[in-house]
Amino acid sequence: IWGTNLQNPSNPICKLYHADRGMLLCQTDQSGADAKIVAWLCGPTSNYRKLFIHGIKPHVFVALHLFIHEWEKIMGCGLEHLLHLKIEDLQKPPEWKDVLKIIKESDNWPGNRRYYFMGKKVGHSGNYGMKAPTFRTDILRESEGSIVLSTEEANRFLGTYHTLFPEIEDDFQAGVRKDIFENNRTLRTFQRFPRYFGKLINDKFWREAYAFIPAGTVACITAQAITAMQNWIEDQQLNWHTLNDKHDSMLVEAPESEIMECAKKSKEFMEQELTTPRGELLRMGAGVSVGYNWKPHHEKDNPHGLQEIKI
Repeated sequence: IWGTNLQNPSNPICKLYHADRGMLLCQTDQSGADAKIVAWLCGPTSNYRKLFIHGIKPHVFVALHLFIHEWEKIMGCGLEHLLHLKIEDLQKPPEWKDVLKIIKESDNWPGNRRYYFMGKKVGHSGNYGMKAPTFRTDILRESEGSIVLSTEEANRFLGTYHTLFPEIEDDFQAGVRKDIFENNRTLRTFQRFPRYFGKLINDKFWREAYAFIPAGTVACITAQAITAMQNWIEDQQLNWHTLNDKHDSMLVEAPESEIMECAKKSKEFMEQELTTPRGELLRMGAGVSVGYNWKPHHEKDNPHGLQEIKI
């Protein structure tokens, strides 16, 4: 559990990985894809799905509600009215852009002020049935000991999450339990790949079951995209190299003069159209970043890192 994961290294380490001379790295990322799958396993009119329809990241929405008083102190004004707006109206107030920027920036703040990170972890834990004790341990480990939550705080975070999105338990998790008991303990990704769950039924069993369809679907998208990319490289006899599968993203290296073509093909292969269990069509999205090293771009600290481009 504490070992090195060479497939998914931390951002500081990623700066050590750089493109060959005359080449650039191209990373195509399914940002928030696991959560998007969960949203389409909830009802069509659910709040959770509305976030994706209206382009609001769940982490931002959750952090807004959990830490509203922090944003008020930073902004120097009352923001309670934002909590009572319909999701489709949330981006209309003029102060929304400033609040959004501050929430996202908090991901880089020190220790227990990483509010965006906490919003993200609450969503991940709430979606997959994690209880307060496990959630506390998980966030302590992932923050490398910098975020220490009390049991009361952990319960409040998760309780707030399920109050905002009752459909997570009522639609998504209830649907997974129904499938487990009615389909011989077998769940399927949106691509219809199966997994049989034969373990003892306990809390860990259900956490794994809840996570399987979203995580499995996203992993299959990436694997299929990498396969399509490798076939394209070989068929076209290109000097491109597939380098990494990071669950929800793939990394490809290509000559500088061909990097835009590489970016377009990567995005094309990753943005697959899926059919949900309800028979709805769902087009997945992907962002593309390009740079000379694998760490995200920063104007001062890493000017040659991966920077998102528009295609």
